[in-house]
Amino acid sequence: MTPRRALAVLAELVAIPLGLAVSLGLMDALRHVPGPQLALALPLRETGHADGVSALVVAAVPAAVFALGAALAPGHRPSPPAALLRALGVLAWALALQAISLQLVRQAAFGFAWRAAATSAPPYACALAALGGTALAALAASSDRWRRHGTEEPPVGRAAAPAPLAKIGS
Repeated sequence: MTPRRALAVLAELVAIPLGLAVSLGLMDALRHVPGPQLALALPLRETGHADGVSALVVAAVPAAVFALGAALAPGHRPSPPAALLRALGVLAWALALQAISLQLVRQAAFGFAWRAAATSAPPYACALAALGGTALAALAASSDRWRRHGTEEPPVGRAAAPAPLAKIGS
């Protein structure tokens, strides 16, 4: 593995929990948006019974965060396998965060609340939104002409003048 590739993998590993944290922070800021509520979407707000967030916010915020993150990655166009791996990473981090927070809030048994975390919908919604956002960024990157490398095309309507064959005169 080249150092450049290793650095890209390390950046991806750091970007997944960072993107999830940013998504949860934005969802917390937008928790008062009206609409059908999705319970347990904000892990540490369960104690005050203010853990519900609009399903639209849960779907839109992680999609926007991970689309922006994928679009801003320099020289990297996300592929479908990369988008799927990113979504699986988001799911793993979201389930772990959910299990830890449910254990801290409920304090019912020793260990993490993996079963309760696996049966709650928000980690899966965040992972699907991250998959959709990354796929959207890949679609946008494939249609951007400014990101593609290649030969410069002459502007339309301005034909290049042919080079003269010989110089006439002095």
